[in-house]
Amino acid sequence: MTLTGKTQAQLDTDAQAIQLAQTIATNQAYLNSTDWHAGYSVETGQPIDATVKQNRASARQAIAAARQALAKLGAS
Repeated sequence: MTLTGKTQAQLDTDAQAIQLAQTIATNQAYLNSTDWHAGYSVETGQPIDATVKQNRASARQAIAAARQALAKLGAS
């Protein structure tokens, strides 16, 4: 066992920050992998698939919520 010099609350905050960062990374990776849909839609005038459009909106919301939660963790 290694002692870190951190309290349990600090360790919990660190774990939450890691989880939030992973949420951001996962959702950003999804957005990056589906960016071509937006370009294709602009070029062709064809609408983006409704499921992809909804999933992209959900990913953006998840990223915003995770960033907000991270900011609150940093402020506490």
